[in-house]
Amino acid sequence: MAAWRRSAGLLCAHRRRPSATRRAARCDHLFASRLHLCEEAKAQIAPLLKEFGANLTEINIDEDPQLRTLYDYDVPVIFLGARKAAKHRVDLAQFRRQLRDTGTPST
Repeated sequence: MAAWRRSAGLLCAHRRRPSATRRAARCDHLFASRLHLCEEAKAQIAPLLKEFGANLTEINIDEDPQLRTLYDYDVPVIFLGARKAAKHRVDLAQFRRQLRDTGTPST
């Protein structure tokens, strides 16, 4: 579990269990409901997440004081597993490579 999850006490429980032949990537989208960039990032990554069978968990930093302190000026922040994949804006070519490198085959 990533350090930011431990410190915030977050556990994303609604994830598909990975199989031996196909591992679903875990994608966490930290957002603030007041920012349009967060919605833009979510819309941009949605087709790639679907293509790679990745699971998206949305985490509103406004609902957690610790996360807001850590990420208030950096949202949206997108993690693939414990690794930060993007912040502020998403480079889709890079995000595709990062999804591919998680070991999740596209369909």
